[in-house]
Amino acid sequence: TSCFWIGSLLSQRVNGFIGIHGGRSSILMSLFGLISAGSCILTSNYVTNNIINKKIQNKKNYYMKVSLLGLFCYSLIESRLCRTMIPSSIITTGVMAKLLFKNTQSIVTMSPIATDSQRSLIQQYGKRFGCHQCGSKQLFNNKIFIADHMPPTKIVNDLNAKWWRKLLNLKISQRLYAQCFNCYLLQGSAVKSAKNVP
Repeated sequence: TSCFWIGSLLSQRVNGFIGIHGGRSSILMSLFGLISAGSCILTSNYVTNNIINKKIQNKKNYYMKVSLLGLFCYSLIESRLCRTMIPSSIITTGVMAKLLFKNTQSIVTMSPIATDSQRSLIQQYGKRFGCHQCGSKQLFNNKIFIADHMPPTKIVNDLNAKWWRKLLNLKISQRLYAQCFNCYLLQGSAVKSAKNVP
């Protein structure tokens, strides 16, 4: 298990270094996530079997079966199409956010400022699901969760100001997600420069 988690941490760093992050398309993220998770599972199986000196008759079939089973189980438990193997982009919805059943983790908003009731609900979501960017539940500090507008308000305003969106009355809607204080501090400068920061 430790081999898998060490591999997944390294995988996140490598994916971030080569520019694969949460700001890319969901299909690309899921593809790289599946490749990363599969390689971590395969490597951890190989290392574990070599440590305990397990004798295997047909290694190719064994590793294929165990890796596919591990990947299937990981995908079920993770429930985010292996997106957590990819680092979040600080200016897009984080990889820790659910793809399905968004209403159980976020709130639709029409205002650039969250109301008191929305902030209260975001605290509950943060304690239950953690930060949508990094997954932190802020257990060891007394900081509150930030009601994070996704997409960020500046980006939404820039997109909604385009002439063709005004003509077709196509407005981008926002959702509020729980965000930890550390990710909040990183987000301000990233939004100003409009750069995807893993």
